[in-house]
Amino acid sequence: MSDHADEYVDIGGLGRCVHLQVDDPMLRADLRYLWADCSARPDWSCRDVEPDLAVHVHGLGPWHVESAAHDETCGDRESAVGAACAAVNVTLATQTPLLAVHAAVVAKRGVTVVIPGESGAGKTTLTVALLQQGWAYATDEAYAVDWDSDVARAYPRPLGISDWTAETLAVTGGVPGIEERFVRAGDLGAQAVTELLTVGHIVLLDRTSGAYPAKPSLTSAHRADALEMMLRESFTHYRRPEQALLRLSDVVRAADVWRLRYGDPAIAARFIDDAFAS
Repeated sequence: MSDHADEYVDIGGLGRCVHLQVDDPMLRADLRYLWADCSARPDWSCRDVEPDLAVHVHGLGPWHVESAAHDETCGDRESAVGAACAAVNVTLATQTPLLAVHAAVVAKRGVTVVIPGESGAGKTTLTVALLQQGWAYATDEAYAVDWDSDVARAYPRPLGISDWTAETLAVTGGVPGIEERFVRAGDLGAQAVTELLTVGHIVLLDRTSGAYPAKPSLTSAHRADALEMMLRESFTHYRRPEQALLRLSDVVRAADVWRLRYGDPAIAARFIDDAFAS
């Protein structure tokens, strides 16, 4: 990450660069820390990016977060942190030139696991639990590939974890938000992935409600189910639908596909660790 002036933070991710301007020095320090794993390439210039790739946080309290895709006034610093992170993420996600699927991606000992799913499916909580088991963090937001390659780009954005997740997994540190906290991989004792990744396993989540099962189960799943899930959760496939189908078919064909039924995320993470990285 490079800063052209004290009030600027340049953030790279999903093949684009966002120019983040923050008036409040304390808020700027928090955001610079949280996004430090998303490094803008030194050959990119973020000072003169298009208006839709700039995010501004005006004021010292209240704070006004402004971008082409996000406009919000926040009365407290915790809300401002969340709004600024959301604005950066939405900007990168909507402007990415890549084929992107809503998914978490983690890696360990040469094994890469992709966990696709909709918001609320439990991806971030399970990702946190896996990072606590020594997995490296690539993203909890977007499995993203070039349209003509099945090699993924890492996007280690800050993890926004709920108070429930923080309590369940004993997570402390990071930067507080409203009913959540934002953490980096390092806050969980894990490393952030920066290199390109090739998928080894795709895991479809089946999280149970109510009482936790005694033990998670990991069963082989049909590749058609994984392809359907990844197409449904892709947010850029509509740009080149035929190419998206071909590229994701290649990804699914080359991976092992599983369905994970679980309740307790910590137990599930240990189960995955034993299955894939032991």
